[in-house]
Amino acid sequence: MSMAINREELIKLYEEIGLNVLDNNTVMNSSNKKICNFLVNVIEQRVIDGKMYLCINALGINGEVLPEVILDSHTINRPTWVTDNFGFKYSIDKKYINDFIELIQHLCMNIKTKYIYDHTGWIYQDNKWIYLHGGGVIGGSNVQVELDESIDNYVLPDKISDINKACEMSLKLVDLMEDDKGIIFSSLVYLSPLIEIISRKTKPPENIVWTYGKTGSRKTAVSKVVLSHFGDFNKKIPATFNDTITAIELKANKLKDSLYLCDDFAPKQEYRDKKIQDSKAESIIRMYGDRVGKGRSSNKLDIKDAKRPRGMILITGEDLVCGESSNARLLSIELNRNSVDLNILTELQNNSHLLGEAMRGYIEWLLCGMENIDELSNILLYNFKSYRDEIREQYKDDIHGRTIESSAWILVGFSCMLNYIRDKGVIDKYEDDEYMDRAIKVVERLIEEQIKLISRNSPIDIFLNTLKESINSKSIRIATLNDQNQVIEDKLEYICGYKDKEYYYFYTDKVYSFIEFENKKRGIHLGISQRQLVKQLRDSGIVKVDSNNDSPKKTIHTKDASDSTGYTTIRPRMLQIERSIIENFQI
Repeated sequence: MSMAINREELIKLYEEIGLNVLDNNTVMNSSNKKICNFLVNVIEQRVIDGKMYLCINALGINGEVLPEVILDSHTINRPTWVTDNFGFKYSIDKKYINDFIELIQHLCMNIKTKYIYDHTGWIYQDNKWIYLHGGGVIGGSNVQVELDESIDNYVLPDKISDINKACEMSLKLVDLMEDDKGIIFSSLVYLSPLIEIISRKTKPPENIVWTYGKTGSRKTAVSKVVLSHFGDFNKKIPATFNDTITAIELKANKLKDSLYLCDDFAPKQEYRDKKIQDSKAESIIRMYGDRVGKGRSSNKLDIKDAKRPRGMILITGEDLVCGESSNARLLSIELNRNSVDLNILTELQNNSHLLGEAMRGYIEWLLCGMENIDELSNILLYNFKSYRDEIREQYKDDIHGRTIESSAWILVGFSCMLNYIRDKGVIDKYEDDEYMDRAIKVVERLIEEQIKLISRNSPIDIFLNTLKESINSKSIRIATLNDQNQVIEDKLEYICGYKDKEYYYFYTDKVYSFIEFENKKRGIHLGISQRQLVKQLRDSGIVKVDSNNDSPKKTIHTKDASDSTGYTTIRPRMLQIERSIIENFQI
């Protein structure tokens, strides 16, 4: 509903700059020329996510209140906005558009400015840091937050009823799952509001926590409880794999310094559907793993700012996405029916409002240090480097660099949570140390599992495993050579290679196509080209090479009844792999 307008007071403002208003609300300039045939009224200025807008309404010819209109600096100079919003009987004379702009500027002299944001997280306004959420702002005023409908439940409580009770409830998340896996989720929760602070001095964390398990493992129920630190997610969650990648990306940008959930990476029966879902997963992983957004241009071919992710993310699914590169960016947590303590889960679900209070208390606690944000950032960076260097020293070259950094950030987030809870008197120094020891042990177990997971998903392992299974099941056709390199079989249609007592010899094109085809049926993709695969096989010493680091030629005698010897000789270059490498291979 449009705001009421006091016509008499508005006319006085017009007269202050020499304008005259007729009975039908037509506005005349000092030369008695018509500027417009409505009485414009400025309600307020609005700064929406850093960009200035003007909110106006107007009185029409018969004194009716015309609709509220939001205009930016470009639109207001184009008179067509009048017809678009008020109808065809209203207009501004193009020759006097400057007079109209002067009127607008005069009306703006004493109006309020309202700040409106469409994202969560930290912003710097009026010389201080404040934190935005769907219900308003922590640490400031004169700010309004208008989130998209899909994420408007990111709302923190207005007040804290009992900070000790709230922190105790949040701490129960640590014990929610077997083997202290709940620590990873607690770390993720309390790391999320630190992204702005960390980004002041270094690249933000590139962690992606992926929880997976079969239906009934309660992965979604657990994820909702984790997310309850940031709002009420009983009725809706921010994203699923049914969303478009563009929608997922835009919400990742809006959920600044918050935790984002993308739910339900589920098996697909159709190969095309699986490819689409895998593509989304890989895009999300690279989005957060590299902290980049998709490049875009406007209709004028101007480069737009990329919508990079500005918080942390939790992904759930029935399985993991395939690929060594993708899995190197993940911290994966497998759940089964016995992984979750149902009593703790029920308690957390029934007291989810306390988790929100714990997060509000955490934001207020962080606010105390935000005046010296660079110092706070230096402390977090120092802790990260300390944990990172310790992990690197322990595992040397046995671990992917991304896993080292992700594990270190997990310890930073958990340490920050313990500092907060200890500062509130919920735990003492002895308990703090005990919790930190548990965190270090669970991270070590996570690293060991991650090393195995990345290995299982490497292109070389997929290649060798598929070869071994195909040879054992006789689904791949391989001809046999005797001691004189003569093929003993009569029919050679569709073969991929040969074998003797020591080696398998494969046609590169044929075996690559066969492996791709077999894995496509299983929903697995090598993720690298034929050339890259052969290079990795050579670099790993799995295939034999000649002096030029190329596949050596192999002399083979194939049966040929037209030849006097009964054989024809060929010398193709082939991938030569010792039989023992394939036959003894284990994932």
